[in-house]
Amino acid sequence: MSAGGQNIDFQSVVVKYIDSAVTDTMVYNSSISSDNLTSTMFNYTEQRYVGAAPNSVLQVGELGIITINTTTDLGLREKGLIEIIPESGTMVMKEIIAPSSWGTKNYAQLFP
Repeated sequence: MSAGGQNIDFQSVVVKYIDSAVTDTMVYNSSISSDNLTSTMFNYTEQRYVGAAPNSVLQVGELGIITINTTTDLGLREKGLIEIIPESGTMVMKEIIAPSSWGTKNYAQLFP
């Protein structure tokens, strides 16, 4: 969230993944585990939350994880772009550059 930004309800968010081969547009799906996602859906989970229980709304002080499954794999040293588009507020665009070796990791951290 940007400073002074509004809460983000991920049920109303669109995530786009763009690379040299494909553009995937995804919507939130809480009923499918992260292991079973397709290229048309993403999952959101809260790692640190405010209040009694985690939910689909990101608030100040919370830390969440967005999980996507793209149509194509990002090759070594290739670039991709992730766009997080909320219903209202500012869109977030984050470029990702694959490492020279994925090793045992199959994810990339976008923020801090």
